[in-house]
Amino acid sequence: MELNSNTKKIINLILIASSLQILEGFLPHPVPAARLGLANLVSLIAIVNYGTKTALQVVMGRTIVSAIFLGTFLSIPFILSFLSGIFSVLVMGGVFLVSSYSFLKFSILGISVFGAVFHNISQIFLVYFLFIKNKSILLLLPLLVVSGVISGVVIGSVAILIFKKLDEKKSVGVWNKHNYKSFTFLERKHIPELKISKIIFLCFMLVVLILVFFVNKVFCLWFLFMFLIFLYFFTRKNFSRLFYNFKAVLWILLFSFFLQVLTIKTNGLILGLIFVLKILNIVVFTSWLSQYYSKEEFIFILQKLFFFDKSFAKILAVSFYSLPEFLHDFKAKIDWIKNSNIKEIPNIISEILLDYF
Repeated sequence: MELNSNTKKIINLILIASSLQILEGFLPHPVPAARLGLANLVSLIAIVNYGTKTALQVVMGRTIVSAIFLGTFLSIPFILSFLSGIFSVLVMGGVFLVSSYSFLKFSILGISVFGAVFHNISQIFLVYFLFIKNKSILLLLPLLVVSGVISGVVIGSVAILIFKKLDEKKSVGVWNKHNYKSFTFLERKHIPELKISKIIFLCFMLVVLILVFFVNKVFCLWFLFMFLIFLYFFTRKNFSRLFYNFKAVLWILLFSFFLQVLTIKTNGLILGLIFVLKILNIVVFTSWLSQYYSKEEFIFILQKLFFFDKSFAKILAVSFYSLPEFLHDFKAKIDWIKNSNIKEIPNIISEILLDYF
């Protein structure tokens, strides 16, 4: 099954963004919910060169593919990254359209800052609406806005360098140089289908997850938590991954507990326990789910879910199977940045990415 040029273009953008997201995940980020957001660089370039629709496919594809690759699919960080990424692209796309068709003009740097700031803002509001029903969490907004401005300036500056060099080389289209063998995997690789028993069990576990969101009793949530821990232990899953996932949401756990205790005089302790148990249940559930179903089975499930858009289902599958090869090549290119002067890093990053664009 031959892939057309537009599909290859989107796949390569997803691979670049996924590689940046995965590698950035190993860098420290002391401010909760705030990162540099290197993957947003690809979204910005996609908006300017190919339009908002393509950028939306890229941001959805890179969050899904990288999450499956890392084993964090459907986890709390995935949910926050997926939804805030979409929101950020819509904001940047809107600002770009306004700048293109009205008297209000915004530079690439300005569009990048808008995207980064609204990415951070959307994350904190998602935490508020989904996990911590306490307005005190919004006290983090000023810090996240400042963090967004800084990251937006950095990402925008690198994007400007890339656009300048693209103009110099008169090069557009990201798919010409790298056409990995994995791009044709559909001709030779069979994606395993799910057994009926696994499909039924998946439906049952999704009902359990829904209960976690709607149940507000400490005893019931504790019972669900013990049930999931027993299931985790009984099926002999990797507990080190579970502890890693707990660590990833530790700041949410701390905020969800202490905000309730310190700001609510009546039943603050109970409310804190409720939100902590909800988050713990979600973490155990997603950690178990990511190990019970193989990565290939997740791809099969997503292909069925995207039955209304078969082209995007194909893009997800090809991107997933191409990522290990692409990531290895990409990582080899950036390893020598470690010994570079910090002032030279933006230029070095732009040169490396230019090879793919």
